[in-house]
Amino acid sequence: MNLKTQEAGHQRRWAALPFLLAGACLPVLDTFVISMILPTIRAALGADAVQSQLVASAFSGVYAVFLITGSRLGDLFGRRRLFVVGAAGFTLASLAGALAPSINALIAARAFQGASAALFAPQVLAAIQALFGPSDRPQAIKWMGTAFSIAGALGFLLGGWLIAWHPFGLTWQALFAAYVPLGLAIALGGLSVPESKNPHAQGLDPAGVGLLFLALALVLFPLAEGRAAGWPLWSFGLLALAPLVWVGFLAFERRLARRGGSPLVALDLFREPAFVRGLVLSFFLYVAYGFLFCFALYLKTTRQLSALDLGLANLPFALGFFAVSFAVGRLSAWLGHRILVVGFGLLTLGWSAILTSVIIGGGGLDALGTLGLAVAGVGNGLVLPSLIRVVTGAMEPRHAGLASGVLLSVQQMGSSLGVVILGGIYFSVSASGDAPTAFAWALGTSVFLGAGAAALAATIRRPATEARLTARVEMPSSGDL
Repeated sequence: MNLKTQEAGHQRRWAALPFLLAGACLPVLDTFVISMILPTIRAALGADAVQSQLVASAFSGVYAVFLITGSRLGDLFGRRRLFVVGAAGFTLASLAGALAPSINALIAARAFQGASAALFAPQVLAAIQALFGPSDRPQAIKWMGTAFSIAGALGFLLGGWLIAWHPFGLTWQALFAAYVPLGLAIALGGLSVPESKNPHAQGLDPAGVGLLFLALALVLFPLAEGRAAGWPLWSFGLLALAPLVWVGFLAFERRLARRGGSPLVALDLFREPAFVRGLVLSFFLYVAYGFLFCFALYLKTTRQLSALDLGLANLPFALGFFAVSFAVGRLSAWLGHRILVVGFGLLTLGWSAILTSVIIGGGGLDALGTLGLAVAGVGNGLVLPSLIRVVTGAMEPRHAGLASGVLLSVQQMGSSLGVVILGGIYFSVSASGDAPTAFAWALGTSVFLGAGAAALAATIRRPATEARLTARVEMPSSGDL
């Protein structure tokens, strides 16, 4: 290969990177945007508490279940192909959301969005691994982290701004309509990404996917519908059945591996204590994120804020996240695995400040609460990238990609449960008309989870050098996904 061809290939890779990063950021952006516009959706479509929760959890739940399968499809049929197909599917699902005539139609569109995101999002890291060499890959990964923090900050503002602008008379529909040209641009831009496959790609596990979906549904559905129905007997029956299905899923995966198949999850990963603890920490974190869902409802009720003002009220959290993203690498090198203790400690401290503000003020958010949001944002910015380093750094390099995939799935499952659990607490208490007390109970749950996570993070005693951790994060083996 001559120098001119190498230079052309180098330029093509960097030209394609923005489209890959935009695709990776869509699920992140959506998480924050939806929390801002849910009060508007609920009022406009007459949604009840359960339906409001499903608008958020339908996306994250379906995304979690199909994430690993989406990655394997990319390995088998080409990452560019799956990236483009997934982005196109997300575009169509967004159009369906914008045109949804009812809350149930919107929930179905959200599930379609989650399935589409599971096709394109996991291709990003795999494509970066395949396209960029050891000298360029760290810079590409760094841009990915920066893009995530920007997406978080924009997410709080975008939903509120679109509703405030209400183009063509649209309110919440404007968000889904905005996804259409964005998704189309990402799909078309994805055509410029050089194609790559994995010659050692693993097969699919449709039965495992079905069991995982059923196991998650048996937890989410009775927790949401059961509370709304006054906890009838069937809700407890389904919850009692859920552990049996989870055990059945694990047994099936173990048997499939023994027969030489390709299980959805390699259970050998769970022999590493640091990996298991990292998954538990991630689960706690994403369940605790349910406070964003409750926070928007709380501010809407107590202060009658517009959608744009709701976004501005949450901005300190996003800015704290964004500000620390530029220093997290150096802090990680200095603190090592202890950065998780610091990060979860700051999250807990920030949430505690917000909780104190709510208890003292009884409504709205004062300077202490605003400062608490910023501190929680800094803690969030420390924890998110560090969890990936700790989880994948505990594994052999050949399993780093699989570890990352399992981590992302667990995070999205936690996100689904967080909306249902914390949202359920909020709606149960607020039924009496006391929104501050309802939010205090929901946020108190996040404080409890954050404190527990900080304590658990302190038990991770297996330090690893930053070079080892970084190498395993930045070069995941996509064939193991």
